[in-house]
Amino acid sequence: GNKLNKNSKISKKNIALIFTLRMMYSTLVYLTGAVPSEYYSAQKRPDYITYQQRTNRFFPGPPRK
Repeated sequence: GNKLNKNSKISKKNIALIFTLRMMYSTLVYLTGAVPSEYYSAQKRPDYITYQQRTNRFFPGPPRK
């Protein structure tokens, strides 16, 4: 009985890990990485806008239609 209760609770470490991962993702995408980089790439390379429309920004996946 005690093992079930211990494993079914979300620990503070897990919450801290999820929070840290979310902060890292947000920083990489919105502050220092993808969004600023793609903005300046589109300014310098007009064909990059077409590439953005068919490609996922951060996570790999099938091309967008």
